[in-house]
Amino acid sequence: MEDIREDKQELSNHVRRLINSDLDLSYDTEAKNLFGNKEVLSVIAKYVIPEVKDYSYEEIATMIGNVNISKEEVAVNGPIERLESESKYIGEKTIFYDIKTTIHTNDGAIELILNVEIQRKANPGYNLKMRGSYYIARAFSEQLKDISDDANYDKLKKVYSVWIVSNSPKEEVVKYSFMNTKTRTIDPRNDPFSLILIYLGKQQSKEKVIRYIKALFERDMEYLKKYYHINEAMERSMESMCNLSEGIREEGREEGREEGKLEAAKIMIENGMDLEFVVEKLSLEKELVEKFLENTKE
Repeated sequence: MEDIREDKQELSNHVRRLINSDLDLSYDTEAKNLFGNKEVLSVIAKYVIPEVKDYSYEEIATMIGNVNISKEEVAVNGPIERLESESKYIGEKTIFYDIKTTIHTNDGAIELILNVEIQRKANPGYNLKMRGSYYIARAFSEQLKDISDDANYDKLKKVYSVWIVSNSPKEEVVKYSFMNTKTRTIDPRNDPFSLILIYLGKQQSKEKVIRYIKALFERDMEYLKKYYHINEAMERSMESMCNLSEGIREEGREEGREEGKLEAAKIMIENGMDLEFVVEKLSLEKELVEKFLENTKE
């Protein structure tokens, strides 16, 4: 009987993980679809890329080249084309950029590479700045497929890597660039790359780019119309993201309730209460509590 209950519990946990994984994957895909839209990219670029700040949103949109989405989750929206969004070199890990494109003018006055990454955790278990720097280094170096004595380094395009980070305790825009430590200045003509971290929290930020991005996530149509007419692709992605985020929140609430019960059970038992009494009062599986106690032993 205990084996049957344990198998049922494990099956339930497995199904929950599969559902949650599928929700997360679908949400991430829709987020890429949305932020891969040229209208959206043009607003973000105007606020964080100095080279284009004096252009209108419409002008910037026309300067954006083919938008590449990581091929593992390919966008289906009209303005997005599937091209090379992977970076693979012998001896190095293959990486997939969430979104990668170029910004350029016909006269060649502006030639940039733009990478946008969607990050749903401010503390994902690794250093975001280091990972962002690695992505920049790969995007910068892969411009010269074959490094040789006659390689034209002057033709290297500047790389901007913009990371949109949700669920952050702080709400701010943090920029890292190539600085002359002697003069403490950044020379735009000799600044090869910039890492921009856009942290989204619960505060009401005055940063326009944060307000715009949050409006996208929250589907605030009235605010978004200040920038553009909302096209069908943007509307579809925003609607899907809202529906999926509710599913993710509900899944999180359910997992949180169970984890909270287990924590309470541990405290009660450590204070001398009987295991049988605790599992009955908290409506928990005895085996689940025993396993939790075993796993959380100091």
